[in-house]
Amino acid sequence: MKTTRWVLLSLFLVIFYGCPHIVFVSDRGGADQIYNAAVLNGSLYWVTLTSNSSQTEYLPDVSPDASKMAFIRKNGTYELVVRNINDTGMPGDVLYSSTNLITTPRWPCQQDVLAFAEQTSANHAPIFSIHTEGTSAAPVQITHPAANQSDSGGHDFFENGNKIIFARSNSNGGTWDLYVTHSDGTGGETQITSTSTVNEKLPVISHNQQYLAYLIYVPLTTGWMEMIALARVGEWIPFKQIQLQPPIGGSRISAIAFSDYDDKLYVAAVVPEVEAQPQNKKIELFKVTRILEASPEIYRLTDNVFKDSQPDAIPRHPLPPCARCADIRSQTTVPESPEITVNGVRFKSARRSNGEIIGVSVEDYSFPRDGINEVKIGASQSNQGGAEFAVIYFPPELFGLGPHEVNVTAFHYNSCKLRAFNAEGSLLSEAQHTAGQRVNQTLRLSGGNIARIEVIGAEIGIVDVCYQR
Repeated sequence: MKTTRWVLLSLFLVIFYGCPHIVFVSDRGGADQIYNAAVLNGSLYWVTLTSNSSQTEYLPDVSPDASKMAFIRKNGTYELVVRNINDTGMPGDVLYSSTNLITTPRWPCQQDVLAFAEQTSANHAPIFSIHTEGTSAAPVQITHPAANQSDSGGHDFFENGNKIIFARSNSNGGTWDLYVTHSDGTGGETQITSTSTVNEKLPVISHNQQYLAYLIYVPLTTGWMEMIALARVGEWIPFKQIQLQPPIGGSRISAIAFSDYDDKLYVAAVVPEVEAQPQNKKIELFKVTRILEASPEIYRLTDNVFKDSQPDAIPRHPLPPCARCADIRSQTTVPESPEITVNGVRFKSARRSNGEIIGVSVEDYSFPRDGINEVKIGASQSNQGGAEFAVIYFPPELFGLGPHEVNVTAFHYNSCKLRAFNAEGSLLSEAQHTAGQRVNQTLRLSGGNIARIEVIGAEIGIVDVCYQR
């Protein structure tokens, strides 16, 4: 059976090679399952990706390199699953399971973690992240809603995975607004919409990380007015609003996704005239083209009595994992401390053999002063006799076994050498700063999964720490 399915999927991909492809969820086979569909001339040509009538599989999200798919499986408990996208019929790897409702897995462009929402109590659902390989660490909480607030209205990564945008309901499931925060859960949460009668939810970031699309809906006497808003990432002010259908009944749009080239949107919405019950069986798929032009065009992709929902694009030109950088430049001044964390990366100070800690700090340490902060490491000279070098550390709960490549940009007033180690303590690579005093130089470390980097020398300013899987 597995061989037959693989052959059918391979034939399907060959026939429709070059066409846009999406994954979506449908109950046309009984239980909710995930399908791969080619989009051709306003129609869908589909094959089944998952097929198990004893359980439901839904909420798919395709990795930016198009190799993997994350989704939720309801199998007595709720499971967060990752599998190769072309492994038709295979169960995949369960990263996390819970008796609580878990929803909306999302990949960053780094592809090293997944973010998801979990309903930990009534009307309360924080967002968590979990590493996708090489660790059994528990999920890390990213957002911190108050009691009776929920962050289950959708979320997505931006700024190369350093930040996340999410929708939060106010007390007891009231109005939804959009917030942003760092993806390691630090730095606080910033509200970017604030309206008492207008709801904003279902935020999605384009593959090129330039645009945000989200749902706006307003309760009216005659029903609900819904629009899809487009904004530029970082500006957040809508420059376009697209109305899919006239106001009628209740909330209708349930999912939004950018196309692989970010010039279209795929949308799931209730179509009242569909002769099916209950209401969620009336959901159909739409394509909205020319979204950045003056007059977007709307096409209906499905027309049946089955529920067709939760679309996500499969990139035709897979994107390699992006480089993520600890955002040192935007950090405010921090006085000398034993340890400082920036976007999950920990900078731990050196310790002399007599136990004295030589603190690390965040300050404008360059000369001449340029108004930009660096991480300052005053001295790190020995790891013998109780002494410890200063360390750049990648904690496993956020980085698994560690990135495969790290680029550290630094300067020094005395000397600077870096040595990278894996979690077992084996030396992977080392690099010496050779550009001279007070000169920035980027030192590349690789050779395996880097768990920590020893910083050896004196009077060192760390400008950037960028890493890749």
